[in-house]
Amino acid sequence: MHMQQSGQSAKIEEVSKFYHPARNAKFYFSKQLSESLVSYFNLCFTVADAARVDNKTTRERGDVAQSIQHARDLAISIEHQLVKKLTLS
Repeated sequence: MHMQQSGQSAKIEEVSKFYHPARNAKFYFSKQLSESLVSYFNLCFTVADAARVDNKTTRERGDVAQSIQHARDLAISIEHQLVKKLTLS
């Protein structure tokens, strides 16, 4: 939710809260889903880390925008995988 609301202004303190759940996902979900969750966390962390620096170049802003879009796409994929898992259980 934080990433959806904040985008390029994501706070690293908020994103960091997801570190342990992302890493522990391998104990609860399939390899594919847990790897997706780790990838999502890494993308979000990259965006939040970049938000701490005010003087970004045009290329860096473009890279952050691309990371945000990739994170959004991955979030949709993760949501579909979770819904499928929950409806099959």
